[in-house]
Amino acid sequence: MTAIGPVVASWLLARVLIVMAWATFGRHPLDYAGRPVSLRSALIAYDGTFYSRIAREGYPHCRASDFSCVEVRRFFPFAPALARGLAAATGLSTTTTMIVLGNLAALVATLLVWRLLAKVSSAEVASCGVWILTLYPAAAVFSFGYTESLGVMLTSITLLAISAGATSTGLVGGFTSGLLRPTGVLVAIPPFTDFVTSWRARRPDVRLLAVALSPVVGMACFLTYLGVRDHDAFAPMRIQSKLRAGLRDPFTRLASALWHTLTVNYHDAYNLALALTIIAALVLGLIRWRSAIPAGWWWLALAGLVISLSAVNIDSVGRYALAYFPAWTAALALELAPRKRVLWGVLAIELVAYFGYAAAVMHHSVIP
Repeated sequence: MTAIGPVVASWLLARVLIVMAWATFGRHPLDYAGRPVSLRSALIAYDGTFYSRIAREGYPHCRASDFSCVEVRRFFPFAPALARGLAAATGLSTTTTMIVLGNLAALVATLLVWRLLAKVSSAEVASCGVWILTLYPAAAVFSFGYTESLGVMLTSITLLAISAGATSTGLVGGFTSGLLRPTGVLVAIPPFTDFVTSWRARRPDVRLLAVALSPVVGMACFLTYLGVRDHDAFAPMRIQSKLRAGLRDPFTRLASALWHTLTVNYHDAYNLALALTIIAALVLGLIRWRSAIPAGWWWLALAGLVISLSAVNIDSVGRYALAYFPAWTAALALELAPRKRVLWGVLAIELVAYFGYAAAVMHHSVIP
């Protein structure tokens, strides 16, 4: 079985669902001129507007008291830089190139995920995993002007590189992950885990340590830039903490979200459902497939899950799960690939949920 069929088919189906969601629900909220929202505007909403602005104008000089201006500093520069270069090369607007970039990166990422899963299991499991990941509801942002598709692509590049001993490729993947977004630094965890394993075996592989440090270096470069230019090196962390309303332990946060959904309103329902699904997949994987999935993937998932659930505001927790996709995607694929009827049932549920999530995002009922 080759990768082309499931990769292209799942990618195309996801985009059909996005267009259907926009045509059905996304056009209903009117724009500022009282007109139906265009598909391009729908796909660049929320974080995408910041990335497009950075690509077009760069990072503005701001007074510390002007939060609406300072807020842009929480968005890292790699995706806007690519969008700006693509805009210069094609003559398209940065809004359009951010969307094009996200969709092209999604196609490449899907292919790399197939290769990654095939490397640890089989082509059948890889194809199953590609469908599961592509139709994961929060993966609707792969069609938006967001960085998640780039993040999955760069994570896959890094993991494939360390498994093949391609240090230079791993360094590039890790460094650019650190420049992509704050959670990009988590890509350091799998190579560092492998380095610790080699150290315990009395054969320390410093190349793995170098790859592990590369995302940290990438992030440090951007923070240094902010520190030198604006004397505000830790602006991304400070702003993100403010928007997420501080920190809370993930267990009580999850419990309070469940209680709030059952007794008050459904504000957290989407994200709660996605978080519980990911937790269930990880628990299932630990019970049944722990030895089949690389240890570094588990540590990446643990760190990502704890960080995403530690905020008081968990609006985007479903999307954040894409930052630690390898373990839960592999666990579900290994479990479902041999059980075709169950697999088709799961994919049908995912398809409906994907459409619903995309429609809710475009209708401004859910923040992606």
